[in-house]
Amino acid sequence: MFSSELLAQTLIAGLMIGVLYALMALGITFIYSIVRMINWAMGEFYMLGSYIQYVAVAYLLGRELWWVAILISTAGTFIAGYLLEPILIKPMHARPMERRDDYATVVTIALLLMLRSLAVALGGPYQYRPETNLPIMWVGPLPMEGARVIASVSSMHAWRRAAT
Repeated sequence: MFSSELLAQTLIAGLMIGVLYALMALGITFIYSIVRMINWAMGEFYMLGSYIQYVAVAYLLGRELWWVAILISTAGTFIAGYLLEPILIKPMHARPMERRDDYATVVTIALLLMLRSLAVALGGPYQYRPETNLPIMWVGPLPMEGARVIASVSSMHAWRRAAT
């Protein structure tokens, strides 16, 4: 049976996750507009940041300092990219290359596979989510985790600022 409450919940949940996907797509577009190459491993860098945040909250900081873990995961992901760029991407720009797009595709897909396999090897096939001390928030008729609401609101703010 069709329920208007179920429809509202589905729309709200879809909008909240859609905002996060839109921010990720904006990041991919931003990188492409600067470097002129598609980084197929971009999603794995998001995953790497998530794993760093999980480890920081679960093992180092605790659930009260979840917001510090965001800064740590941002810095950790930046450092990983900073260390990998001279090894994988810089050779493509250092000298003229006949098939730069093919090189970029092969290298970033290999990086994608390596990071994904490393995540499964270290974390197993399970999904983990760090605990927070944020309360459950009601968004319309839908109870949502406070962390998901904060992530969606932050994404909307970042997306709006980047679009202007």
